[in-house]
Amino acid sequence: MDINKQKKLLLGYDDFRAFIENGGYFVDKSLLLKELMDIPHQVTLITRPGRFGKTLNLSMLRYFWELPACRVNETNLNRDMSHLFRDLAIWGAGESYREQQGKYPVIFFSFRGAKQEKWEDTEWSIKNELARE
Repeated sequence: MDINKQKKLLLGYDDFRAFIENGGYFVDKSLLLKELMDIPHQVTLITRPGRFGKTLNLSMLRYFWELPACRVNETNLNRDMSHLFRDLAIWGAGESYREQQGKYPVIFFSFRGAKQEKWEDTEWSIKNELARE
């Protein structure tokens, strides 16, 4: 294996795009997308203890489903994100799943940054995140 092609253990990353584009060693959980598309539920609650990859996985869902024009904080608003998924299991799951990539507006909200010592600071952090989104 070419040393330049080896995957890296990236710690502390919670953004799927940054993780993949920086060559992170990723345990492929992309079939979560297929599972969510195949179930008829209107609401899905994903609970896990801290440090179990919830934010990274939700970020993966965002980059798969989100309309490129919805990424207002990026310099290239129409950037196609399919390159992030081409080597993952979801890409091989069939055309009907690939067709869903980049088709929906997505609201992505994380409480990860809302860990403050005082409630007022936590409240401000949450309001700021909501306003940003």
